[in-house]
Amino acid sequence: MNVNLLFRKNISDMDSYVPGIQPKDARVIKLNTNENPYPPPSAVIDGLKQAIGAQLRLYPDPVCDDLRIAIAKTYGFSKDNIIASNGSDEILSMIIRAFVDPGDSVLLMYPTYSLYKVLAIAQSAKIIECALTEDFSIPQTAYSQQAKVCFVPNPNVPAGNYIDKKNLLRLANTCGGILVIDEAYVDFAEDSCLDLLADNKNIIITRTFSKSFSLAGMRIGFAIADESVIKGLMKIKDSYNLNRLSALAGKIAVENLNEVRSRAQSIKALRDQTAKQLQSLQFEVLPSQTNFLFARPLQATARFIYEKLLSKNILVRFFDQPRVDQYIRVTIGTENEMKIFIETVKQITEQV
Repeated sequence: MNVNLLFRKNISDMDSYVPGIQPKDARVIKLNTNENPYPPPSAVIDGLKQAIGAQLRLYPDPVCDDLRIAIAKTYGFSKDNIIASNGSDEILSMIIRAFVDPGDSVLLMYPTYSLYKVLAIAQSAKIIECALTEDFSIPQTAYSQQAKVCFVPNPNVPAGNYIDKKNLLRLANTCGGILVIDEAYVDFAEDSCLDLLADNKNIIITRTFSKSFSLAGMRIGFAIADESVIKGLMKIKDSYNLNRLSALAGKIAVENLNEVRSRAQSIKALRDQTAKQLQSLQFEVLPSQTNFLFARPLQATARFIYEKLLSKNILVRFFDQPRVDQYIRVTIGTENEMKIFIETVKQITEQV
């Protein structure tokens, strides 16, 4: 039997999500997946060490109450407004499964986080794509579309810009369904959309511990929304979707938010410095409210710069797709990593 023939047609035909390269070679300078260059708060490491013992034989709390309470207290919400997840990607999947029937419309901007489209296709949804404007803002055409779910990352990916909250509120009022505001990079931005939740029950805000919290390896995420939305999402989550060590790490991390934000400030300062250095090397660098830069070389192709950096053991992200194939995306690493990166880019551009 050819089991491939048993897959649903949309699964057989679809392209899977392609994550950034995860090299095994420790010599590689890894600036391609927007990980935090600094370790998590020391209290997280200490707490995890103490938690590794006989209790690992027990199932974790299925609803992660300790983590949800800590998140609620930190951001000014009730525990009933919070759901915890195995990374924010799991939340995105839950939202699609909870609200979208096969054939329902899902509204996406382009370019955007490519997993949104993968999840929509897997659910046999009808995808509506609206091209972002030249400055990567929401286009007027988006406000005339109707969809069960609309995904918008803010700060935006892959461009890194911040989308005006007035435009997101307008989208929430016109899309006719759920607006998901993906705030994965919000701790590197100057604002957030949490205040929009007070008067808009159709908005869900998703967040992750993978970026500012330095816990990408633990896979922790959460969503904040109206209590009725969270209650519905709870119905379809996996029984024990977050292991006890991840839940504990998230709780301790959010209780040490000042330390997290202090490191985010350091990354932001280095981000702005790196942007100026790239501009001096003839790159167009888009304004960023994230821990990465989206930069277009003016004297060579983005693919050329990407491949030259790769040959010198420096990994950045290159998207071979229309509209974004003129850019490289560069994660902000340590000061030494960024120094080596800039020196290498300078050497490459001098040879062009």
